[in-house]
Amino acid sequence: MQLGMMIIGRLNLRIKKIFKTKAIINASGPFVLNILKDICKVETNKSLRLVQGSHLIVKTL
Repeated sequence: MQLGMMIIGRLNLRIKKIFKTKAIINASGPFVLNILKDICKVETNKSLRLVQGSHLIVKTL
């Protein structure tokens, strides 16, 4: 089994970008469950605890 994900994005009808990644960060905030269900077609029984002012600190790429 191969770990990771592939994202296909379109800038317009002629330009398509394909990205391979190990992780995707969903920054949709309180709409995360809608994004998972409606766009990603993923069902989950997980719930969220919403907070204000979350920040991620990561190493420089």
